[in-house]
Amino acid sequence: MRDKTSCPRAATLLFSFVLIGFCAPATMPGPAFADDLPAQGNGSVAESTSDNRVDASALYVFKKEHDPNGIGKFYMGREIAHVMGYQAANWLERSEREEEERLSLLVKSLGLKPGMTVADVGAGSGVITLMMAESVGPEGKVMAVDIQEEMLSLLDKKLKRRKIDNVELVLGTARSPNLKPNSIDLALMVDVYHEFEHPHEMTTELARALRPGGQIVFVEYRKEDPKVAIKEVHKMTEAQVKREAGRPEFGLFWKKTIGALPLQHMVFFEKAPRDATPIRAGAFAMDTTPLKFPISLNGNMRDVQAMSAHDPIHARCLVLDDGRTKIAFAVCDSCMIPREIFDEAKEIASKKTGIPVEHMLMSATHAHSCPTVAGVFQSEPDQEYRKFLAARIAEGIITAHSRLEPARVGWGVGRDAGNVHNRRWFMKPGTKLVDPFGKETDQVKMNPGQANPANDKPSGPTDPEVCFLSVQAADGRPLAFLANYSLHYVGGVPGGQVSADYFGEFANRIAMRLKSAGKDNPFVGIMSNGTSGNINNIDFSATPMKREPFEQIIRVATSVSEAAFEAYAEVEHDPFATLAMAEREVELGVRLPSEDDVGYAKRLLEKAGAGPYNGMPEVYARETLLMKEYPKTVKARLQAIRIGELGIVSSPCETFVETGLAIKKESPLKPTFTIDLANGYNGYLPTPEHHKLGGYETWRARSSYLDADAEPKIRTTLLELLKEVAATKKAD
Repeated sequence: MRDKTSCPRAATLLFSFVLIGFCAPATMPGPAFADDLPAQGNGSVAESTSDNRVDASALYVFKKEHDPNGIGKFYMGREIAHVMGYQAANWLERSEREEEERLSLLVKSLGLKPGMTVADVGAGSGVITLMMAESVGPEGKVMAVDIQEEMLSLLDKKLKRRKIDNVELVLGTARSPNLKPNSIDLALMVDVYHEFEHPHEMTTELARALRPGGQIVFVEYRKEDPKVAIKEVHKMTEAQVKREAGRPEFGLFWKKTIGALPLQHMVFFEKAPRDATPIRAGAFAMDTTPLKFPISLNGNMRDVQAMSAHDPIHARCLVLDDGRTKIAFAVCDSCMIPREIFDEAKEIASKKTGIPVEHMLMSATHAHSCPTVAGVFQSEPDQEYRKFLAARIAEGIITAHSRLEPARVGWGVGRDAGNVHNRRWFMKPGTKLVDPFGKETDQVKMNPGQANPANDKPSGPTDPEVCFLSVQAADGRPLAFLANYSLHYVGGVPGGQVSADYFGEFANRIAMRLKSAGKDNPFVGIMSNGTSGNINNIDFSATPMKREPFEQIIRVATSVSEAAFEAYAEVEHDPFATLAMAEREVELGVRLPSEDDVGYAKRLLEKAGAGPYNGMPEVYARETLLMKEYPKTVKARLQAIRIGELGIVSSPCETFVETGLAIKKESPLKPTFTIDLANGYNGYLPTPEHHKLGGYETWRARSSYLDADAEPKIRTTLLELLKEVAATKKAD
């Protein structure tokens, strides 16, 4: 077993003037210590990787009272450890080292490729150097850096004996590894960094030696783990490594941390690409719960008045900025939101933040238990709440913008096939289907009933993908998680209560999964609605199961968040992902009622009397009379966004899943997803094929009025916009 008084690999290491024993560094100022006294060195520091110059001497303090295993010199709150000399070389060569430290796994985790030029900083006797040399191959090179000539001599003999010629020996100093600028792809430090007498200067020089996009890997004993039996000053927490290596003057950005080794963690930092600006991000969930009750709820054929809120509803906002392009998202708990509300919110937010209105994507979730802001069927909007909602959405974007901080983004795709079902079914021959206008032309039925013996088969597919954008702070803290799932909504909310449905519960669940739940935590979970116009949560081939109120919402949110989290575990985040956004308006035809349609509707309602109406013919007759004032065409705002290799498009409709699947397949960006009900509300968007099949989603009303050729126009335009943003070049 390892002696608790030593730090095995570091025990032999370098970057100290001390060759053996525990003694004070030669550069220690003055004859005495003073608590928190800045070092009195010459203050020199090599040119940093950015325009910022830092006086390194001001970063060091000396303390009289300190750990006897440290040198009394502190850097960013951490005491620098003593080192031992080359006499401990045999310890590095011990046979049990592979079992104890898993060096083969360590080297494999570096992701080395043939032809790379890498540095083993603190090479010692070269155990890891030789493993790296094999990984980079004869066309690659390993710079074996050490401060002790004796160590380099031992390694030189070993290289000659084994006839290895892709290793170059480099004698370093206490302040520099003596590597040429922009010369290496990766620098590895195994149990070395915590003993650097001049960590700021060394990190500066190592960063200079990296090529753009190159990495520095800190391998340190885990201080967070009490089971790691190494003296405290010979261990470092991941957070401390991030604080020290993440100083802005280095131009290094945390990439990932691998904790698979028995005793150490591997903390990867990446050098910024040349002239690249890291992404910044800010997120905020603005409460949009109505302040007054009762209030109308959207989502039913007959109006429902809510008397209270079961859970708060929000406009969940995210802002991204790469220094050239700013993009804002606002996903709002609402059944549908008309364009004029979004336009007002965008104008307000744009004036305060400078984000162009055409770089804002705002959408509704389609929860059927939220206040009415768009008149559909017999629910009409509360004008006071409409004004309140526009102001709150804008405030959410403004607040998210105010929280911008250095960040990184990643994306991925999970799968959850068990919670999406096509709700439009072909019925068995002989089943009579009559629409609200008295016609028998429908070939499919929406929501035909579970285990209905007349059910034949679904009329189309589903999309089981849970696509997502993950946003982290530069130090890895989760900031936001924007997910997308093609599920209409879940329901199971008792009448008379406002609720965010499963969209809100997903936000809670993913926060818990990412360990980011908490009142004071700025993390924002977001679930947007995908192409779910013909998809819901009911399996019509199965026998109905009784659920308590909100039970199914929790079940679905838990399942979908687990699917997303499983995929999230494989995601790597990029601080320099390309941002691009394009917007275009298209003009779409409207299916207006004919004079005969209007006459039929008037006669029907005269006979029925004043509403509210319970029968579908009367409900649709009312819609017909309201629609006779509609224009012949409407304009729809379409958008495409690129975030790295992720594509996002928007649709102002309840888009059918076939459209979403086609866009995913043909998009030049992978993955791609569609955020539905965005930037306005233009009703259902069946494909031309589904228009021929008829059914609820095609029945003319304020919820379904676009011409049958609208879907191809929208799909074609979105793919054109995706090609446009995909062509945006990433900063080198």
